[in-house]
Amino acid sequence: MSAGLPIECCVESIQGVQSRIAEIQAMVRTPMAVPTSAPTGPVETPSFESVLASATSGDVRPAEPRAPGDYGRLEPPAELVAYGNGHIPPDALTPIGVGSHRLYAPAAASFARMRTDAATAGVTIGITDSYRPYDD
Repeated sequence: MSAGLPIECCVESIQGVQSRIAEIQAMVRTPMAVPTSAPTGPVETPSFESVLASATSGDVRPAEPRAPGDYGRLEPPAELVAYGNGHIPPDALTPIGVGSHRLYAPAAASFARMRTDAATAGVTIGITDSYRPYDD
């Protein structure tokens, strides 16, 4: 057996992605409702590409595939460097809405988006650990 995620986890993730793609494709195939005040005439159906672009708009960056252990040095955010590793005060971190877990604000926002998107796709994402000081 290879190290990593169990096959069930991968299958659930793939099924979640496939479900989201089907939702977006259904949006493209379904004609948009015409408001009662709109002039009569044909209704334009958005292209799959425009719906997909709208669904993924924002600060979404595609993941850069790398081999395990091939990430190099990850630098901490400049605003947290002054505290030192393991010494960031709780008020410098943002609660993520799960227990007492807290993260750096941009990471907390990304986690919230990821968790919401996963839930929309029927996938539950839990958390077992987050930032913790050395004492913990």
